[in-house]
Amino acid sequence: MNSIRNIPGLFFVVFIAISLFLNGCMNSGKKQEKQIIQNLMDKKFPLPDSIVILDNYHLDTTSIQYFNSNSKIISLVDGRCPACINKLSKLIKAKKRLENKAHKKIDFLFLVHTKNFKTFKNNFYPVLDPETPIIIQKSLSFLEENPLPGFGVYQTVLTVNNKIRLVGNPAINRDLENLYLDEINKQ
Repeated sequence: MNSIRNIPGLFFVVFIAISLFLNGCMNSGKKQEKQIIQNLMDKKFPLPDSIVILDNYHLDTTSIQYFNSNSKIISLVDGRCPACINKLSKLIKAKKRLENKAHKKIDFLFLVHTKNFKTFKNNFYPVLDPETPIIIQKSLSFLEENPLPGFGVYQTVLTVNNKIRLVGNPAINRDLENLYLDEINKQ
């Protein structure tokens, strides 16, 4: 009978132990996240020399010089992933908000990585704003030549003069969107 009375106490001890363990894991994750972001700051973001742009369902090959402002928001998107395309759709809406608030055009480079362009164009592109140019990348070799450790985790950065200034997706965090806007307005 005594062992039955101890069950709530035992449950409480196990609960506290699990809570402490999870809290330690979350703090460790935040430290690692902060370290990755710090490592990315001020790194030069490599860009391919020539790009293929999908704009209003038409493909065109052009130079990266097409995007000529000092500040650029660059986002790498997996073109096979519905959740990633959904985030891209939100980022396109954030682009319009940022441009309205900044009262100027902002260069957004939406780099969609896909090996199957036809599937992307038929299944995912219709969900996006067709008036927003999308850069189609079959290869990410330009990133392999100059790796950015941790970039795959964040996938969206603001660069000024091709150096990373901010890391993270401004479409899912209004505070980050305001930081992006502040940095853009400095230019």
